[in-house]
Amino acid sequence: MRGTPNRRTQALQAKVEAAGRVSPLDFVLNVMWDADAPASLRFEAAKAALPFLHSKLAAIEHSGPGRGPIETRQARTPLVPAEVGEAVRALLTKAEVDLGLPANSGSDAERLKAILASGPMTPEMYACLYGGEDG
Repeated sequence: MRGTPNRRTQALQAKVEAAGRVSPLDFVLNVMWDADAPASLRFEAAKAALPFLHSKLAAIEHSGPGRGPIETRQARTPLVPAEVGEAVRALLTKAEVDLGLPANSGSDAERLKAILASGPMTPEMYACLYGGEDG
């Protein structure tokens, strides 16, 4: 049923129940559940009962902050593997210089281990490693 029944509707429902009769909705539901009724009749009964049993979903408006437009950003162009390697090595070199470690000594993995072992990560290092805005 939709909403809360008003006094008139409640009185009518009580009158129907007192008379031992079924409400129109109950009648339609009984037709819908009658396995011996033709499928087309059961389908029509289901369509008639649907708005009384399941409310319609409300339309949802999507908006940005302050009900303004939704912000969109252009995604960065993906790097090709060679560019990724160059970018990682540049970040390693910058971190080594910033931390006072010998630059470009050893494999990339050894350099990264030395950087991570040198102490707590700065916010900039964390952003570079885990996809921050500046990374």
